[in-house]
Amino acid sequence: MSLFRCHTLTAPINGALAHRPAWSQLSTLRVHLDNDVPFQALSGTLPPHIKTFIVNNLVFKPTFKSVTYTSNRPNVAYACRPVVGSLSDFRNLDFLLPSKCKTIVFFDSKTDATNATTYLDNHSNLSDSMRGRGSVREYHSDMSMDYLAQTFKMFSSSDSIVNILCATSCCATVSVIAYCGIIQLIYIRVTRVSISLT
Repeated sequence: MSLFRCHTLTAPINGALAHRPAWSQLSTLRVHLDNDVPFQALSGTLPPHIKTFIVNNLVFKPTFKSVTYTSNRPNVAYACRPVVGSLSDFRNLDFLLPSKCKTIVFFDSKTDATNATTYLDNHSNLSDSMRGRGSVREYHSDMSMDYLAQTFKMFSSSDSIVNILCATSCCATVSVIAYCGIIQLIYIRVTRVSISLT
């Protein structure tokens, strides 16, 4: 049995509700399965405290194997930009316009993704023919499946006006690899830096 996006199994942490509370009941299924049934939990987002919860909740044997791959790729470059004011001050995104390549901007909240879409799609750096026409689209789980499919299809097309997606993590599950052009991924969040001098 394969569980994709297993990080959504988590119980409430620090008072926040679990993303998919019913999934945390999968341990009952695990107990009823034969010991010969292979079980794997897959995620691209697995901090240690969530990994510990999943291992315990799914009753993994102490001899379980953990495989980790880096997201570093030869065609990926990392950069940091200082945020002036707060993350919800969307003037911090002005550097995105006019768009030079297809760009996905990830936000931690649907509200920020929606508000950033409105800000960027009506931005004065866009030409009159592009302003307010949907060259920037929001992309998150409150949208219908039809909207998400149509929007990503337009975004993937080289002749479409859609150049920027303001998204939440739901966009991380789509196949960005299918798009052959230059793509820029941007994460809007406060990053905590930890330096070890050992």
